[in-house]
Amino acid sequence: MRLTRVTRIRMVPALVITLLGMASQSVVMNEAYAGPLDSRAVACRLNNQGGKTNKGNTYTAYRSSGYVMPLSVGVTTRPLPSEAQRGQVLFSTTESALPSLYGEAQGQAAPLYYCPPGTTERFDGNGAYIDSAYKLYSTGVPGIGYRVYYYLNGGEEVPAPATFNNSYQTGALVFPMNGSGQSGYLTTRIDFVATGQPIQPGVIRASQVFGQVTVPNAGISIPWQLYKVYMNQDITITVPTCNVTNTAALNMTLPDVSTTQLLSGKAGGISETVLQVSCAATSRLAPSLKITANTQVSGQAATLRNQDVSAGGAKGVGVKLWLYDPPAGGHRQVSFGTEEKGVGLPVGNVPTSQWTYGLGASYQQIDSTVQAGTVRASATLTFTYM
Repeated sequence: MRLTRVTRIRMVPALVITLLGMASQSVVMNEAYAGPLDSRAVACRLNNQGGKTNKGNTYTAYRSSGYVMPLSVGVTTRPLPSEAQRGQVLFSTTESALPSLYGEAQGQAAPLYYCPPGTTERFDGNGAYIDSAYKLYSTGVPGIGYRVYYYLNGGEEVPAPATFNNSYQTGALVFPMNGSGQSGYLTTRIDFVATGQPIQPGVIRASQVFGQVTVPNAGISIPWQLYKVYMNQDITITVPTCNVTNTAALNMTLPDVSTTQLLSGKAGGISETVLQVSCAATSRLAPSLKITANTQVSGQAATLRNQDVSAGGAKGVGVKLWLYDPPAGGHRQVSFGTEEKGVGLPVGNVPTSQWTYGLGASYQQIDSTVQAGTVRASATLTFTYM
């Protein structure tokens, strides 16, 4: 939208030259004429019927529905972004073209005319303006702001907040459009951008995310919806989930050993398994891993109690768990309940959503008396997105 004089309507010259041309003082039914080019106008006029200029050119009435721009967000549930830097675009709505109007139809983009000098048009986002460097407004979700564009035209970007002043004697209010008087192809969009603060889960409400034109000093009550760009769906920001994709590796089978081997400390080494973990979002840091014992042996570090309490279950035997530590290059005892960081290895280059974790298990004598039988133990693994 621009507030301009007769000879400088850059956006739609065909419309405004005729609309604001010098006119006689008489008014004919169904014809709309602008007044003389002086500063006597005290209020804008409404283009609510269209009409004909004193030069015989016709123009249509303003069409408010053409300038209410709903934008789709596509995916409505998104995982919590990881390590986002301030100013980083996390995701965007679709980019939508503004109406293509030619000839008399260009009147559909002009809600007001004959505006007095000093009239201003504002295009603002909704909510708190939180970052002037990146033109961000609050979404209500900590760590995520939004930037809404008045228009985009190739390399030219005009985001909110934007103010256009009528510095001429009279002017027309014309929204941006694609048309014969337009150089380039105009679109609009909403970007969702990291503010640099920690991002938290939450819901970005569609009703709170939009850019809206106002004319605070038009001097009249404007009955229409002026130019508005808005998101048409809520977005839910969730904590990303991680899953073990090779679930068979969660079950480990230790080799058979004799009670003699166990009592002599020769019960064999560590049996290993490698878990392949896939997460809903990429990260430069591996998800942390916490191992919780389902039945822990009191006083025995990293050792699970045998859950087979039947007559055929082994007695005096537990299972010790081990964790592969990439920096150390080998296994170390698990610390139950501790969030272990840096123990996942990336699959390929980072950032990635694919990781591997090495775990091990071995027999552990937990009592002076050992009885042969089966051994069964379990633990719970929790991966936390970093």
